[in-house]
Amino acid sequence: MKIECLVNGYVLPNLLYELIFLDEHEVNIDVQDWHDERVVDEMIGTYILPRFVSFNPDTKIVVRNTLRYLLATKDDASEIWDAIWEASSAPIPTPHGIRHFFKQCHDTLFDNELLPSNDELVNYHVNHDMHIANRLN
Repeated sequence: MKIECLVNGYVLPNLLYELIFLDEHEVNIDVQDWHDERVVDEMIGTYILPRFVSFNPDTKIVVRNTLRYLLATKDDASEIWDAIWEASSAPIPTPHGIRHFFKQCHDTLFDNELLPSNDELVNYHVNHDMHIANRLN
């Protein structure tokens, strides 16, 4: 299977793994202003970006593909956002919505890269098999 075209939603909970441990980093979730996008950007930069940087190159490609594909094809009401969020066990609120949170992650990780065009989307291979994600990292 070509990694450079793969989309797999199971890689995204792994990206958010460090959020589970915010209390151990002495982040009081209850006092953070989660409506403030700067607070969310800071959390992404502090906990999600280093996690992403630690991934192997193939996993980074699949994370990028997956975020780009889902953001381009799934609206706020899509159940896939809830499924990914629940699988991540991330304890933070998402007052602007889960999709919006992942868009902020995408913009931070990939420097505000444009989402794929319809012509690009047809090249992606969507396979949400959990075993594929487990083999990546």
